Amino acid sequence: MKSFLTAVTAIAAIALGLWLCTFYFGFYIDLHPDAPVAAPFRAAGETLERRTDDGGYETLALRAVDLSASMPGHPFSDGAPEREDYLRWMEHIAQMGANAVQAGQIMDVDFYDALYTYNTTHDTPLYLMQVLPVSDAANHGSEDAYGADFSPKLIRDGKVAVDVIHGRRNVSVGGGSVGYYRSDVSPWTLGYIVGYEWNADTVAYTDHSVSRPESYAGQYVSSGRDASRFEVMLCQVMDEIVSYETDKYKQQRLISFANAMDSDPFEYDEIYARQLSKVSQVDAEHVAQRDFAGFFASYRLYAFCSDPIAYFSAGQTERIGDIIAQVDRGGEYGGYMQLLNAYHTVPVYIAGYGFSSARAPVADGAAPLTEYEQGQALVNVWRQAADGGLAGVCISSWQDAWERRTWNTSFAASLTRTPWWHDLQSEGQNCGLMAFVPGQSQSVCVLDGYAGEWDEKDAVLSSQGMRLSVRYDAEGVYLLIEGEDLAEKPIYVPIDLTGASGSTQCEEPALRFAGAADFLLCLNGPEDSRLLVQERYDAMRENFGQETSGVNPFLSPPDPDSPRFVMSGTAVSRENLLSTEQQLLMTNAELLANSFLGVWDAGALVHGCGDPTAEDYNSLADFCYGENCVEVRIPWLLLNVADPSQMLIHQDYYVNYGVKSTRAEGCAIGLGSGEDEIPMTALRLEGWGDDVPFRERLKQSYYVVQQAWKEAAA
Repeated sequence: MKSFLTAVTAIAAIALGLWLCTFYFGFYIDLHPDAPVAAPFRAAGETLERRTDDGGYETLALRAVDLSASMPGHPFSDGAPEREDYLRWMEHIAQMGANAVQAGQIMDVDFYDALYTYNTTHDTPLYLMQVLPVSDAANHGSEDAYGADFSPKLIRDGKVAVDVIHGRRNVSVGGGSVGYYRSDVSPWTLGYIVGYEWNADTVAYTDHSVSRPESYAGQYVSSGRDASRFEVMLCQVMDEIVSYETDKYKQQRLISFANAMDSDPFEYDEIYARQLSKVSQVDAEHVAQRDFAGFFASYRLYAFCSDPIAYFSAGQTERIGDIIAQVDRGGEYGGYMQLLNAYHTVPVYIAGYGFSSARAPVADGAAPLTEYEQGQALVNVWRQAADGGLAGVCISSWQDAWERRTWNTSFAASLTRTPWWHDLQSEGQNCGLMAFVPGQSQSVCVLDGYAGEWDEKDAVLSSQGMRLSVRYDAEGVYLLIEGEDLAEKPIYVPIDLTGASGSTQCEEPALRFAGAADFLLCLNGPEDSRLLVQERYDAMRENFGQETSGVNPFLSPPDPDSPRFVMSGTAVSRENLLSTEQQLLMTNAELLANSFLGVWDAGALVHGCGDPTAEDYNSLADFCYGENCVEVRIPWLLLNVADPSQMLIHQDYYVNYGVKSTRAEGCAIGLGSGEDEIPMTALRLEGWGDDVPFRERLKQSYYVVQQAWKEAAA
C-alpha cells in the first residue's frame, strides 16, 4: 500500500510538474516535426492576405482600432475593463466598419475571452494584431538593445503571446494573481509587431556596440547584408517567435517590428538631423525572409515635421530620386505614406495614428480640433493610405485615456492621480473615438444656455442685477450667470484659490475686488471672452518661461499681489528648422528666438453649444449664452488644480521653486460688471477621492469614421 501511494504521489508530482512547465513556462515536445504548417494569413507584394475556405487567399485591407485597458478611476495596469466591457466596445468597433483590433500589449484574460466570444457569435470576425512593447525603463535605459530587459524579454514576451493567443498559458500578473488564458483566438490573429517605439539613442548605441553581432542567420528570418546591429537583434527576436509558433502549433503568422518617423530608414541632411534629433535609422528592407507566412513593415505616424522629404540628405535624395518623383507631397505628412509604400518591397501597415479633440494643441499653428474635425482628419489619412496602396491603418485609439500624459501639461498635474479626473487640456488624453463622460447617468451641466437644469441650492452670489451658481465634476467648474442682456455687456468673475498670492485689483481691465483673486474670467460676448491669471500664479511662466521668452522666470518673479492679470498660456512646439545658410544670416539673438517654444492662448474661450445631442454641437465649447443666462465651463488645469479628486492646488512657484501642491483650504468667487468693487463670497470645494462615476459616449468622430469605413466594407 505504501509503495502504491508513493507511486501515485510521484505520478501526481510529475503531472503537476508537466502542467506547470506547459502552462507557465511554455514547455513542449514536438512530436510531429514533419507535420504541415498552416498560414491563415500571409504577405504578398504590397498586400496582406487571408486564407479562404477553398484554400486560396484574398486581400485583407486592414481598418483597425487600438483597443486598450484604459478606464477612468483605475491605473492602466489594473486591467479594469471586464469581458462585458470589451464585448460592448468590440460591437461598436465592428459597427463602425473596422475589421481588426490592435492590442498594444499582452492584455488581460477578459480581452481574449471577449474576442473569442465575439468572433464565435458573429458571421464577420474582428481580427487581432498583437503588439509586443519594450518597457520604458529598458527602451530609455543605459544598456543597449541586447540588455536583459530588452531583446531577451522581447523573445520571452513573444513566446508568451503565442501561447496566449492559442489559449494555452498561465501568466502571473502580480499580487499572487494568475491569468488563465484558455480562449484560442489564433484563427483570427493576424500577427505580431515587435516593439511599440524605439528610443533613437538606444538604437544608435546598439549600432555602435562593436561587441554585438553583425549578422543573424535564422530558420525563418535572417539579417540582410546591410543590416545594422539593432536590425540584427530584431531579426533574431522575430525568428525566435516565428520558430516557436511553427514548432509548437504548426502555424505561422505575419510578423513585423515597430518603426516611426524618427527612426525610419531615411537619412536626413546633417543640419536638419541635429535639429530633429534624427540620429538613427531602422530599415525593414534589411530583413531577409525565408519561406514563412510573411514579413511586413509597420509605422506609427505623428507630427514629426511637415515635409520630411525636404530635409533628406543629398545622398538619400539621389538614391531614391525616382521614388520621390512619384510622391504627392501635398497630402497628410507631406506624402510620407506614399513614400513608405513606394520604398518598401513588403506590405506597409500604419500601426498607429491619431488626432486629439483636446482644448489645447501641442504644436504651433495647429488649432484644436472639434470631434467632427478629428473624425475628418482620421478619414483623410485612411483615404490617402488606401489610395497609396498601403496594407491598412490603425486608429489610436478607441477610448479616451485619462491616465495619459502630454509634455506641455503634465508638469502641472499630479501624475499619480490622473485616472481619477479628465484633463480637457491634454492632447494625449483625448485621442479616442469614445469619450468617458463624468456622471453615472447625467452631467452636472450641459453647456446649452438653458438654466432649467440648475437648482436654487447651486446659487452662491447675487450682485448688480445678476446671480451666480456653481457646480463641478471630474472635468471642471461650471458657472451659471443669470441676468438681462448678458451678451451685450462685460461680466467679470474673480476667482481665488490660494492665500499666498493674488490681487485685489486688476490693471487691465481696471477692476477692484473685495478679496484677492488669482484668476479673472472676462465674459465680453461670444467673440472676446477669456480667462486671465494673475502673473504670479501663471504656471506656464514658471515652467516654460525660459523656453518661450529666453528669460529665467526665477530671476525676477512677479510680486505676490501684482495687479497684472495675463494670458493663460500653454507652451507649444514650433517647426523652426533652419538651413546652414539661414543660420549664417541670423544674429545670435535671432537664432535664440527661433529656438523658443510658441504659446497658445488656452484661456481664450470658445462660444458654442456643448450638448452632444444638438445639431450645432461644438465639442470645444467653453461657454454658451442663452435666454437671460450664460453657462461656462472652466477646465481644472486652467485653474492650476493639480488633482481635483483630492482638491490639490499649486502652491507659490517662487517659494517652492516649481510646482508643489497642497490641499485647497477654500475658494472665493465673485461677480460684477466692473463699475463698482466686485463682491466675493466663500465657496467650498471638495474632492471625490477614488469614486469617479462616469458613462460612455461615442464622439462625433466615431460617426464620421463610421460613414467612411462602412462604405469601404460594403
